[in-house]
Amino acid sequence: MSNKIRNIIDSNLERVAAMALFATTFVVVGYLLPILYTQYLDDTKYVEIAQPVSTEYQEYKRGDNLGLILKRSVLITASAKQTTKIVHVNGETVSTQLGQDDSPRNVLLTATNNETAVTKTNTLYVPCSAIPGSNYMEVLFTYNIRGVEKTYSYISEVFQVLDEDSERCQ
Repeated sequence: MSNKIRNIIDSNLERVAAMALFATTFVVVGYLLPILYTQYLDDTKYVEIAQPVSTEYQEYKRGDNLGLILKRSVLITASAKQTTKIVHVNGETVSTQLGQDDSPRNVLLTATNNETAVTKTNTLYVPCSAIPGSNYMEVLFTYNIRGVEKTYSYISEVFQVLDEDSERCQ
């Protein structure tokens, strides 16, 4: 009887191995294909913001809330890391984190259903260490689509930082 079982196993071994190989290949290709497409072929603009971004005012004191008015179109809802800095026209940069570390903030990119939405930021502040004079804001978003890291950046209009501190910096 053990010879009979052995003959059955031997006669089906090639078929079982072929099925296992096919299943493994199917799983690997099914996992890698969307990632490879997103990384190398996908040129979809998931985030678009009209640039330069308008500022609410033309002059700010150090520590003032820097209201940026964004005209944006977002195709996906995703968590993103936002890195922000103020750039003086002479090229020096200053972090916008008021006395905190320079680590990126977590923000939520909310889909606008192929329409342009107008929003105003209320979480960006002119840093207390900002250099008086002409400055602009640079913002970089880093987000993931199907496990692939994508980035999008924008800049604001030039605005003036006055040589005065608001209550936040005193």
